[in-house]
Parts: sequence; structure tokens; C-alpha cells
Amino acid sequence: MGGKHGASLARDNAHVVRQLRRTRRELDHVIRALSHDMSANFMLLEDSFSRLRRSLDVAPAHKLVEMADHVDACLRESRRFLDDLVRLGKTGSVEMEPEQVELGGVVDEVLFELHEPLDRRGIIVRVEQPLPRVWCNRHRVKQLISNLIRNATKHGCDAREPRITIRARPDALARTNPDAHPTVLLRVHDNGRGIPPEKDEEVFLPGRRLSTASDDGSGMGLAIVRKIAEHYGGEAWVDRESRGGTTIVVALPGMPLPAQDTDRHGPSLDHDGPHEAGGPPPYGPHGLPRPRRDRHRSWPVDDPSDDDFCPTA
Repeated sequence: MGGKHGASLARDNAHVVRQLRRTRRELDHVIRALSHDMSANFMLLEDSFSRLRRSLDVAPAHKLVEMADHVDACLRESRRFLDDLVRLGKTGSVEMEPEQVELGGVVDEVLFELHEPLDRRGIIVRVEQPLPRVWCNRHRVKQLISNLIRNATKHGCDAREPRITIRARPDALARTNPDAHPTVLLRVHDNGRGIPPEKDEEVFLPGRRLSTASDDGSGMGLAIVRKIAEHYGGEAWVDRESRGGTTIVVALPGMPLPAQDTDRHGPSLDHDGPHEAGGPPPYGPHGLPRPRRDRHRSWPVDDPSDDDFCPTA
């Protein structure tokens, strides 16, 4: 009996140790992600304030108002990240509660805040309207889109005629499958030199950068994009069907269907339990397994599927 009891205690102890290690890796990634995005935002804030100060005596009033608005937008974003850090310190997680998010409004905010680096590089951004709504946390969607556009600005785009195109449409496969959840495919395309096919997965690993990438970067941007998408049961990948440049595709949950349509169109998205009547299916919008996590609460959440995510553990 003693031997069996000892073996059981050893298994329980090993399980607890694995859980603690996974939680540590999750916390490590969240801290790195917040540090990455806070640093980028502070650089925008510093640059914006410097331009405003230099322009006080020479710029017309309407330009000064625009510059002040930009400083204010960057300050608000900084406050959101500070709130994330405070919450992380108190609870070990950041807010991930899903809500109705208008992609068009988020894209407008990001382009306004990134106006200076885009303008400095002469990048023309085309947004294919209209953009649909998604069912995610608004601040996380903004993090995701900011990293996609910053990544294209820093590491993509043709040097002579740099262009970025942003579009989002409901997934046609999800629309034709009565058992699939509504899914939105967000695409951000740049007309740069592109990503070699053998690097399609490597670019999503934390701290990894291509040899051709700009030195101005930490290699965290696309890792953050994928991590946020996966948290909501989505995916992120390099689109090989796109010609010229690089297209990053992100699958995000669309708006939940009304409860009365559940039987006809599949289960509701606001269920936290395992796959059953009313619960999310165990696969993503393109047939890949869904991450096993509570997608509707806080991040990080201990997830056995994430053992190898953070290389710093």
C-alpha cells in the first residue's frame, strides 16, 4: 500500500510542477507582450509630444489640435497598458472578456496612432470597407491589429512604392457549413519581398526574426498576434495563395448567432464548457484543433497545449 501511495503522491507532485511551469511560461509571455507593446506606444508618444512642442510657434491652430489629439490618444493607450500591468500584478491575468468589436473603428484608431511612422516611410494604406464586427476583447483586437501593421511597416513593403492593404470578410467556409461558428478572416498585406515558405511558422515564434528583417524590432509582434487569435479559438498564418509580398491572415470569431438560431447554425459562442449541446466545437475555423482554454475570461489561463510556447522557461 505504501508503495502505491508513494507513487500516487509522486504523480500528483509531478502534475503540480508541470502546472506551475506552464503558468510561469504563460505569465512570462504576457509580460513580454505587454512590455513589447508598451515600449512601441511610448515611442509613439515621445515622438508625438516632440513634434507638438517643435510646432507650437509655427504650425496653424488646426494642426496643433490634431497633434494634441494624437498625444492624447497615445496617453490613453499607455493608460490601458498600465491598467493591464496593475491587473496582472493583482490577479495574475489581464482582461480578455469578449464583446462586440467594430473592426473599422479599431483600424481607424490604429492608423491614426501610427500615422507618423507610416507617413515617414511614405506608406499608402488602403482599407477595403466595410469591415465586419468580431466577438473578442476590444483592447486585445487593437493589440493584434497594431502589431500586424507595425510588422508590415517595419519589415515589409516595397522601398519605392510601399503599400499596405487591410481587408476583413466572413469566412466563406464557415458560412456554408451549418455546424461552423461565424468566423471573420482579417488580412493584412504588404508589398515587400515576402516571407520564404520554409519560414512560415518560424515568424510566429517569440523572439524570432528573419535575417532580412529590420533591426528595429524584437521578434514578438507576430507571436502576440497568434497568441491572441488562439485565445479566442482562432488562428494566424501566412497566406500562400496571395501573390507578391506578404499576407498575414487572422481568423477571429464573428458575432454570436441569436439563441433561436442555435439548432440550425450550430452552438453559441458564449459557452465556457466542453463541446456539448451549446458548447464550441473542438476544432478551429479551418479544421485545426481549438486551443484548450477558457476563451472568455482572463489571460493567462493554464493550458496543457502550451507546453512549448515560451522558449524562456
